[in-house]
Amino acid sequence: TVVQLDAHRDLVKREKEKYAHNTWAYYAINQGFKLVQIGARSWDEQEERHKRKFSITDSLKNVKEPVYLTIDMDVFDPSYAPETGFHEPGGLTPREVFKIIDRVFKKKVIGMDVMELSSKILNTPTSSLAARTILRALSNLV
Repeated sequence: TVVQLDAHRDLVKREKEKYAHNTWAYYAINQGFKLVQIGARSWDEQEERHKRKFSITDSLKNVKEPVYLTIDMDVFDPSYAPETGFHEPGGLTPREVFKIIDRVFKKKVIGMDVMELSSKILNTPTSSLAARTILRALSNLV
């Protein structure tokens, strides 16, 4: 199962540009991966159809192992993570994301990534939050 924390569904189908920031989830589910999407608040009609067709859920209740966790920094509200590529208001708080990470790591996690950090300088609120997010995930391994 892939657990995706993201402001966007990334379920766009494109023939010419299969693997892009907004297409990867569509092709993952078409290769047989189960997908849980948490924090999505921006999508189009095509993505909504794909969500229904593939029974994509936002619940961690029935997640099957092993799990891959992907965290797009735009899942956070822009007030916490202003340096991302695609801002969406109404995002999650760090506390909410950290609770989700803790729940996911109760399963067998085989990998994870943190992406969409779009900062030109170091030591920004978003880069610090990305580091704390990774640290929170790693702390579950101890």
